[in-house]
Amino acid sequence: EMDSSLPLGVIPAGTGNVLANELGLPSNPVSLAELLLNGSTRAVRLMTANGAPFLLMASAGFDANVVRHLSVSIKQRVGRSAYALPTIGALLHQPPQPFELLLDAKPHAATWAIISNARSYGGSFRLAPKASIFDDQLFAVLFGARTRLGRLKELLALATGRLEQCPSVHIVPCKHGLIRTPKHQPTQADGDALGFGPVEIKASEHVVSLIAPDSAR
Repeated sequence: EMDSSLPLGVIPAGTGNVLANELGLPSNPVSLAELLLNGSTRAVRLMTANGAPFLLMASAGFDANVVRHLSVSIKQRVGRSAYALPTIGALLHQPPQPFELLLDAKPHAATWAIISNARSYGGSFRLAPKASIFDDQLFAVLFGARTRLGRLKELLALATGRLEQCPSVHIVPCKHGLIRTPKHQPTQADGDALGFGPVEIKASEHVVSLIAPDSAR
């Protein structure tokens, strides 16, 4: 059973430091140490994807294909550059495949779906501006491109902070999501492969305490 009474402090030492960026943790080691020793705590509810806990986001489609083909050893050596080849491969060799979703029991369609508890994607790209890990509200970001060129336009919109202006992308608030992907379609949560096929995303009963700056939202 999870002990939620012990505060969790994050030391950014990973490749993207996505959670640290979402919380706005200081990059200066002295400031970070001071925060971890004296900072206040904030309650964060864990979300689950097919029962697996996550904090930030789970998805099916394009980025799950990237995660599936990502080499962990290369990632450890070269950092975020390791995503380049899997991303190009997913864009060139795997045309978008449509699937259905149920968001709070209402039907939707997409070719790539991210259900997010966080504002940012990859630590630096704006994904769901109204999201907050301190709120139980999830946001489903539905990418609808049916062609490789359309997917490229969606990726460029994500990279340039114009996702909300992209006509093939829709952001839907929800509490519960069921992504009905085909059995061969990969899924992921917080950058870790989940497996294949449909994935159910919802809030769990577990709450953790995160040490975070007062400015975190």
